[in-house]
Amino acid sequence: MTRQAPQVSVVLPTYNGGEHLAESVSSALSQSFGDLELIVVDDGSTDGSTDALPADPRLGLVRQPHSGVSAARNRGAKEAQAPLVAFLDADDRWLPEKLERQVETLRAHPDALLCYSAFAVIDPSGARLSATLGGEDCTYVSLFAYNPIPVPTVLMPRKVLLEAGGFDPCYSVGEDWDLWLRLALQGSFCCVPDCLVEVRVAPHNAGQASGSDPWLTCLQGFSVLGRHEIGALQTGDTAVLAAIRRARRQTRLECSARAAALFADSVGWPPRPNWAMARTAFRIRPFRGGVTIAHLLLRRARHDWLARSRPERSAESVARS
Repeated sequence: MTRQAPQVSVVLPTYNGGEHLAESVSSALSQSFGDLELIVVDDGSTDGSTDALPADPRLGLVRQPHSGVSAARNRGAKEAQAPLVAFLDADDRWLPEKLERQVETLRAHPDALLCYSAFAVIDPSGARLSATLGGEDCTYVSLFAYNPIPVPTVLMPRKVLLEAGGFDPCYSVGEDWDLWLRLALQGSFCCVPDCLVEVRVAPHNAGQASGSDPWLTCLQGFSVLGRHEIGALQTGDTAVLAAIRRARRQTRLECSARAAALFADSVGWPPRPNWAMARTAFRIRPFRGGVTIAHLLLRRARHDWLARSRPERSAESVARS
């Protein structure tokens, strides 16, 4: 007998996500809303993490060569049988009522293109690091300033996702932001303001090797903004153009601060609280502030290197004599 199609398809991409994969899978299969299928997309894992998935008739496994998280999510959406699709990353977890609450909300807002929720941040051990975050209403213009929609908080009609073209595989950073912006141009979203998802802080969310390079983050962020700037210029939408200019400045600021922080970590200086002063300087005069920060860091790095190398040179001199 053929199983009736479920109401919700959950797509879970994973790439060597063995450490937390079982917990994520369990949080999906333990939902109070049980009429679902879980599609685990193994994006070319080499750690054997998907070989130990639980035996559950609602769980299916799709394997593909390593193609990135966007391609893995798109593949899962194409394999889905349900009219609604949700996404879960391999190191995050859902609260038990997540799907039930969002299905009810989407039914109450039939014109909404997607439903998202508030969330909390957890550390690698699962302990909460934050109170509830997000959960506020957002519009096309407000999304340029702040993206309050982590992918695991989303439930949306599969038809809407496919007609929008899914996640753009060209982006390894900000692929979700790009999709939300494209959808916000077409219609409205709805939101459950309560925390339904716990997003784990980890080196590589979704088990994907992406996004740690601040310059890549900056370039791909500018690419997303450029797409929408072209449309705003054609329509003469001054509010959108102003929002894009602010977003471009903010992207430059954040990426420069991240790059400087990575460099500072590599030389062990300065203490992190000093970065409040660095960010302020860069915000006031971006170019001059950035040059000043880099100059100070290089001077300090040279000082530390000389301090470490002098004892070695002194010992060499004594040995020669």
